[in-house]
Amino acid sequence: MATLTFFFDRNFGTGFPKCLRTIPRVPFAIEYHDEKKHGFTQTTADDDWLNAIAAHKWIVLSHDGLQKNAMAVEAIKQHKIRCFCLEGAQAPVWDKITVLARGYRGICETVSSVKPPYIYRVTRDGKLKQVPI
Repeated sequence: MATLTFFFDRNFGTGFPKCLRTIPRVPFAIEYHDEKKHGFTQTTADDDWLNAIAAHKWIVLSHDGLQKNAMAVEAIKQHKIRCFCLEGAQAPVWDKITVLARGYRGICETVSSVKPPYIYRVTRDGKLKQVPI
């Protein structure tokens, strides 16, 4: 499988993705919303940044209940986005890394076998639960 690129949405801020980039041989590429090279602001509409992500075929990671935002869900469907929402939005970075690490294999299997668009919730124990969209 080619290296996956995970795109961390605006609600992750910069700390979590920057921390992940310090891990030697992390098994995926890391991009994030607040990175200046992407040109997104905190007010960029979900449809706009999701459209840009779709063009790259990146995988969206969120933890903000994106699935509860009707406009974001419509954009996910329209742009055929692969989205995974990590539990623990208020958890320390270490806990978020643990959730991602536990769910990583399931994310890879889902990406290789399930046709987008979709949203999955990644639970604290690493299990994936599909969110109806």
